[in-house]
Amino acid sequence: MKKLQLLSLALLLALSYSCKNDDEGDNNTTLEGTWKLRNVQGGFGGANETFEPGAITWTFDLSDSTVTVVNSQPESEYDFFETGVYDFSMVTTGQPGNCNTSATIAQTDFGCITLNGTTLKFSQAAADGFDITLKR
Repeated sequence: MKKLQLLSLALLLALSYSCKNDDEGDNNTTLEGTWKLRNVQGGFGGANETFEPGAITWTFDLSDSTVTVVNSQPESEYDFFETGVYDFSMVTTGQPGNCNTSATIAQTDFGCITLNGTTLKFSQAAADGFDITLKR
């Protein structure tokens, strides 16, 4: 278990200091900081819900492996969390292809992580789950 925790910490640090993007605009490629939930789609029911920018924010703190959620959205089936602080972890999945890092928030598997500048995506598509898009 301790090896898994050390591996997770190393992975978090690697993502925090990942490659520099030389394109113009915001080239911040770290998970650390505040993200705005923008869209949730997929799942068995075919969800496709877009949220107003800033209505729901997720702030990742890699130093203590938490996500602080501020949810001012009226009740929604697809907003995932009430306002609060939740445990967060990432693991290397060992799966071939694009999904080599997976995230767990509040003991829920959020699937593959894709971080590209100002866009953060979680994909549970492999399990007929949701695609979740957050923006800086």
